[in-house]
Amino acid sequence: MINQALSEYIDKQNLQQERWKQTLAAMESAAQGKVVDASEVHNWLSSWGTEKEQDAPGSGK
Repeated sequence: MINQALSEYIDKQNLQQERWKQTLAAMESAAQGKVVDASEVHNWLSSWGTEKEQDAPGSGK
């Protein structure tokens, strides 16, 4: 039982560390001006499930 608790704790800590890395990378990207306009995101989301579904904005597709 202790081993399972420790394993779950370590997994949770690793997940938190990965999320921080992703957050820092996103903040750096935004600081460099690599952002997508909100209207582009809304248009993309609105297209989901339609016959004219769009590629994600900024995906380069």
